[in-house]
Amino acid sequence: MRPLLIALLTWCGILSLNPGLPEPEPVAQSSEEARLRSLLEGRDRQIKAILGPRGTTPTSEQRERLKKVLTELMDFEAMARMALGAWWGRISPEERARFVAVFRQVIEENSLKDLDIYRARVSYEAVRVSGDSAYVETRATLERTTVRVDYVLRKRGASWLIVDYLLDGVSTAQSYRRSFEPVLRTRGFNYLLERLQRRARSASS
Repeated sequence: MRPLLIALLTWCGILSLNPGLPEPEPVAQSSEEARLRSLLEGRDRQIKAILGPRGTTPTSEQRERLKKVLTELMDFEAMARMALGAWWGRISPEERARFVAVFRQVIEENSLKDLDIYRARVSYEAVRVSGDSAYVETRATLERTTVRVDYVLRKRGASWLIVDYLLDGVSTAQSYRRSFEPVLRTRGFNYLLERLQRRARSASS
């Protein structure tokens, strides 16, 4: 498997692979699409500015700033709901809140594992908006390796938030779901929650 793809899969914490989500039909270019492209391009520039040139080591303060920029556009509740599948409807609001919190922490810690992936050159191939949904196709190139990175977004109020992203067609949320399902089926929700809490503590120590 290509090194850049391995790094991206590690960043997402993906434990199993599955087909990606279906892509929405393309629509005509609009001002909303242009605004969304500008938002993501600005995010990429901000990440690279904080990260600095290759070979430099970010400070603790820079790593915290990176974590904020990397995750501030993500809808963790939507991702957690997709990752739990039918189990989302079986647990209480309090359990959902606890799960979203630890799920977010795991993703945030994974996002800082291999910082070189954020130095990849990103090209925006297509931005498609349909109502409150959007699909953005990009290509990330680092050295001689190119990986397709696509984003599924939903509009919440006036803001666009990422609800899933696909690496070479692999859905992050669905991959988490594939890895969670056997644990939920055999050990239950509380065991999964405790396992993720241990993982989050280990990643942050």
